[in-house]
Amino acid sequence: MAPWPDWPDWCWLPMAAVAGAGPRRPQDSPRPDDIGRLAALATWWLDRAVIEIDEDLAVRHLPAVGQDIRIDRERLLAGLPAWCPYVPLPERPETTTGVYWPRGFFAHTEWDAATGGAELRLLMDTDGTWEGLHAVPVHLDQPTVRWSFQAAARVMTANVAAGLVEGARADDPRLAASVEMAGLVVAQVWPLVSALVDPAGRVIGRDRPGEVLERARAQPRGTRIVWPQRSRTSFWRATAGPAPRPVLRSV
Repeated sequence: MAPWPDWPDWCWLPMAAVAGAGPRRPQDSPRPDDIGRLAALATWWLDRAVIEIDEDLAVRHLPAVGQDIRIDRERLLAGLPAWCPYVPLPERPETTTGVYWPRGFFAHTEWDAATGGAELRLLMDTDGTWEGLHAVPVHLDQPTVRWSFQAAARVMTANVAAGLVEGARADDPRLAASVEMAGLVVAQVWPLVSALVDPAGRVIGRDRPGEVLERARAQPRGTRIVWPQRSRTSFWRATAGPAPRPVLRSV
């Protein structure tokens, strides 16, 4: 897989549909990728959780070569251990020089404002910079990843044809190439996504195995509902190993 190409924002099917559902004049729409970046990072801030996936858990979800990947809608909608965890990828193997290899990704669920469908949104972190974040949605009303990207391609093509995406042309070959690239990226990280929602796995403290990750919850405060502020980023492991024994904590 080639490195992430330096193509215009509209080529990244991530948020083209969302941008099209907003202002009807292209010049009034924000950059599509910025919508996906802000949505994921704002959601991540609720928990500020970074989750490393153990290899023994990830390998359970490696698809067979050439096999389409089934989407488990219910697990993905209800099973993420945090609102928007950041998942770092293992270091690039020496044998993968020249292959697209992100540093990690954010994962959260959303409802597409244009279609009303549920989505898993993956924000790929290519180099640790704002411009290096690229959002890719997986449509959870589709049975497989391949079907999801076929549906996404139809939505994006319709938006481009309707003139809702500034600077885009329906006959631009980069449109089909971007859809194919996004599908390959999702397939690459899918074992880690599946490991996050695997009922056989557990998310424990990276440095304090007795700790268990719990999602942030809104709390009533007078007449308002507020979200508690996490004081720091927390680091966790998703593992299929034996349950850790409780440990004493300093107070």
